[in-house]
This record gives sequence, structure tokens and C-alpha cells, in this order.
Amino acid sequence: MQKLEWDSAFFGTPVYHASVKWPIRDEADFSALAAGARRTDAHVVYLFSRNRQRFLESRGVVLADTKTVYSKIVGGAVAGPPISETKSFRGEVNDHLLELAYQSGQHSRFARDPRLNKKFRELYDIWLQKSIDRELADEMFVYETVDGIAGFVTLRQDRGISRIGLIAVDEQQRGKQVGRKLLAAADRWYQSHGVDRCEVVTQQSNDCACRFYERNGYRLKDRLYVYHWWLQPPSHDLELPREAA
Repeated sequence: MQKLEWDSAFFGTPVYHASVKWPIRDEADFSALAAGARRTDAHVVYLFSRNRQRFLESRGVVLADTKTVYSKIVGGAVAGPPISETKSFRGEVNDHLLELAYQSGQHSRFARDPRLNKKFRELYDIWLQKSIDRELADEMFVYETVDGIAGFVTLRQDRGISRIGLIAVDEQQRGKQVGRKLLAAADRWYQSHGVDRCEVVTQQSNDCACRFYERNGYRLKDRLYVYHWWLQPPSHDLELPREAA
């Protein structure tokens, strides 16, 4: 298990990360996992697994997110001329951009876990600001209309793969191809930077996002089950939401 120093400082509680590479099938398996956790000062452990861990769920370990990773091979010219409404952004954070960022994270495990969601907005404030400052992103595009910014996307390149960090479209502008045009701007950026493949992560519970990526040429690459294992919960006992099977 690895301590996540940034998360621990941000949430004000010891946070650890662990990968579970095998199915936890019985009490003996669970006890072995718990013994490792108890040797740390962890209050919560993020457990990542490619297998649905139903025995863990039966012991109160909460499935906080089913992470879906979509991938697309970048190739060929992007059809049509560049879209004039889509522009690189290096401006100031404002309330509207923040609200778009919050909308993009509605299905996030940090929004869904009631022991962490008090910090959800602050987390996305930081993510957006560091993306604009090009600390967590290499590029950020916005789509502008006469009424202002209708959506944005952030991009980061890493060893020949580009990853979408945040993508959001104003609820009032959905159904107007804003998201598709932001992805087209991203495609042009990929090509100009010699990127061969792009990836984006969303939540399985976010049906609209999954369908959106599939319609735009992305294919499911991986699925990860993310659990929040609270070893020392807060004094107030909250019932955490569970994802549907």
C-alpha cells in the first residue's frame, strides 16, 4: 500500500492506494488484505481492481466508481476547416468556468462519497486552475458563443499518448454539437503534436458521456473498479451510495 501524500494533506486524513490483482473470495483473503492496511495509519484506502470484488462489498467496502477508459487511434486529417469558435484559453478562472468544471465531475467518486464530497468543489477548483496554468494540462480549448463560453476541454500529452483531463459542456448548450467540436479541436492538436493515440476516463454510471465518446470514435480499452475502504470512518455514520450491478 502506498500513502498518497497530496490526497492525505488535501482531505485532512491519511489516504492510501492499493491495487488488488486477484479476486478476494473469502474471509482468509480479506484478513490478509486487512492485515496490510492495519500496518499503516490509513483512514481510507482507494482500492483499484479489474475484477468486481463482491466479497469486499459484502464486508462494507464501497464501490465508489467503475472507471471506464476509452481510447482512439489518431490518424488522417480532421474533416473540415478549423472551428473559429474553438480557441486556446489562458484567461482567468471565473464562476462560469468553475460551474462547468463542477458539472463535469457530477459522477466523480469524490462527489459521490459523502465523507469526501465536502471538498469536491475545492478539488475541481484546483484542477481547473492548474490546467489553465498548464501545470496539469498542456492545452485547454474553449468553445465560445455570443453568450460566452459554452464548453471546454483540457489535454495533456505523455509519451505519445494524449489524455483528456476535463471536458464540460454547459447544460444549456447540450445537443448543439459543442462537445463534438471540442473533440475536433483536440484531434487537430493531437495531429500537430505527433500524438498517435488519445485516451479519456469517465465513469460507467455516466451513460451520456460513454455514448458520447463511442459516437466520436473512441473504443472501450479498460475498466477499473475503484473502492473506498474506510478503516476509520468519521464519527457521523453515513450510508455511502453503491453503484448498480
